[in-house]
Amino acid sequence: MSQVVATKSLYEEIRRLRALVSFGRQVTAERDLHAQLRLLCQAAQRTTAAAAAAVLLRDPSSGGVDAIETIGFPPADEPAWREAARGQCDTEIAQIVKVRRPVAFEDVGSDDRLGAVRESLLRAGLCRAVGVPLLVGADLLGVVVTYGGAPGNVSDEDVEYLTSLAEQAGLAIENARLYREVRDRLAEVTGLQAASAALVEELQPERSLRVVAQQALALSGAATVSIELLRQGRWARCRRTRATRTRFIRARSSC
Repeated sequence: MSQVVATKSLYEEIRRLRALVSFGRQVTAERDLHAQLRLLCQAAQRTTAAAAAAVLLRDPSSGGVDAIETIGFPPADEPAWREAARGQCDTEIAQIVKVRRPVAFEDVGSDDRLGAVRESLLRAGLCRAVGVPLLVGADLLGVVVTYGGAPGNVSDEDVEYLTSLAEQAGLAIENARLYREVRDRLAEVTGLQAASAALVEELQPERSLRVVAQQALALSGAATVSIELLRQGRWARCRRTRATRTRFIRARSSC
């Protein structure tokens, strides 16, 4: 009997190691942050046979919530949990952020640390949780949590596996953030260069303004950009929106 148990344990360990290697390849190859969070959420739930899983990513500048990805939450109960997870202290997320190490919640119904989320978790049928921090060095990027459908002990194997997942995901997420920052900065520089070149090289002011309006729209994310040019005592307005082409409107005199 003991040999059968040992064989099953070895098989489970090999299965998890294979899943960890596969996850590492996928999350490292992915450059989209939301896709990475989705992969992490799916891997955490699937490999630990959890009823649900959640990944929360913090905003590095404000310390608030940048993104949340979940799997297995009933649609009717998820909004209340999300709202509490974003702003309350008495949540599983807040406890893990506070101590920066794995935390187990063996009985959601009787755990005093979960006052803000207890009702929404129990309504969703989630009675047990374990979470680990997403760390890169001393920087806390976020939290990974899995949930069970019944109260009970959290195994050391589950904690170790979640920690390994978080270690692999943390570095990949940090690299994706750096990639996004470089990409956005490059787009800004390219747009500014195009606008500057248009102002210097183009002899027709209307065409110059068209390029400037296009670049301002792309860089700012605004719905509408309007530029006014005073020429020979009259205003010429360049207006561009995301839904329409650039339009020039010759308006009133300056006096």
